[in-house]
Amino acid sequence: MSNEYEIRIQDKEVPAKALMELKGATGLPLGELRRRVLDGEAVLGCQCSDDDGLARILALHDSLLAQGIRTSLYEDGRLEDVGLFWNLLESWRDTSREVGLNEF
Repeated sequence: MSNEYEIRIQDKEVPAKALMELKGATGLPLGELRRRVLDGEAVLGCQCSDDDGLARILALHDSLLAQGIRTSLYEDGRLEDVGLFWNLLESWRDTSREVGLNEF
């Protein structure tokens, strides 16, 4: 198990504003983003040890949700609840704080 986490867009029609936000978050060309959305592929992904990647996925999820765009979050290709992503991110942050305190 590789523990890959990703976000996919459920809606097939994504407003231009949201596409530009996706472009900024992913660095992908607009045509590639449109293709991934239409094909139900991930638009952004990361490994579980990438706390910055998890934070970007969650920020994108929250922003798109606020715009009325439905997203799905996946772990290793399995649909998961957003709570799993938040718990994992908090776990990494807690561990980082503990390690940082123990380094001195």
